[in-house]
Parts: sequence; C-alpha cells; structure tokens
Amino acid sequence: MEFSKIEKVSILNLAITMAFIDGKMTESEQDALLIPTKTFGDTDLDFKVLMNEAKKIKSTNSVAVVSQMDDEKKMYAAACLGTIIAADGHIDKAELKLWKLITNICDLRTPSIIVL
Repeated sequence: MEFSKIEKVSILNLAITMAFIDGKMTESEQDALLIPTKTFGDTDLDFKVLMNEAKKIKSTNSVAVVSQMDDEKKMYAAACLGTIIAADGHIDKAELKLWKLITNICDLRTPSIIVL
C-alpha cells in the first residue's frame, strides 16, 4: 500500500485537528504523529515538510481526499487517527466525537480483531 503525498498530508491534517480538539496537543500525541510517517517510510525531513503542508490545508479538503481512498487505506487512516486520540492515555469526549464524525463522513472502515 502506497500513499500519495496529498493522502499523507490529509491524514496528518486530520490527526492534528483531532489532537487539538480538546484544546491542547500532548507530548505523547505529538510523538504519535510520527507513526504514520514512519509507516509511510518517510524521513524526519519528509515529516517536517508533510507537517507544514498539513497545517496549511483545510480539514474539509482532507476529508474529501481521505473519502476517495480505497478501503485498505481508509482502514489505515482510521487506525492512525484512533492512535492519536488514545496516545495520551485519555480519550477526551470531544476527540471521540470527532473521530466518529470523521470515520462516518469519510466512510472509514474501523479496524477490528475480526478484520485483522
């Protein structure tokens, strides 16, 4: 599975939005943002470039891009976003609400034991 640059940026944009929905981004949430880029095979420099671009685009654009991804990529995106909201050991109600909204709007298949 290979992600395009815009797909990577869109996933990171939604992850940033999700991490800040409760008003703050914890250090563990910041660290968790590295997970998708490491999985993509990107370097730390790539991460910085992707993060800068992710901060510039609108979440509505990211939702549109993620919605068009295939089911395998969508499941990966859902797992990444779930990892972000659980990274600090506390899933805030606002984070969970946004995760459910994004997974619904983007038609993301959420991972389960049965699928894995």
